[in-house]
Amino acid sequence: MKNPVQRAIDAVGGPTKASFITQFSAAQIYNWRDQGYVKDGKAAVLLARASGVPVEELVGLETTGPNGGGVKSTATSCDGEPTATESLDRLDEQILSPLPSATACAA
Repeated sequence: MKNPVQRAIDAVGGPTKASFITQFSAAQIYNWRDQGYVKDGKAAVLLARASGVPVEELVGLETTGPNGGGVKSTATSCDGEPTATESLDRLDEQILSPLPSATACAA
């Protein structure tokens, strides 16, 4: 099974065209393919638009949980094996306390 980056590269016509679209070198395109995800956000959006592969897949994320409130990494190497990644089961469980409400400054 091809990883999302390889599918996107194929969809746009190969690594040279993917390089032109993202303005990154072909060597970097191959690195992303081998790693299983695109590390640059702008390049991921450009490649997603050109290829039709969802940007979430290109950056190695998928939503999880009943309300889509979590995110989990789906990045795989070019052989289809999962890469060493972290996952967040629930985004709605805040690690940090919410910031206090802003107040207007006195003039």
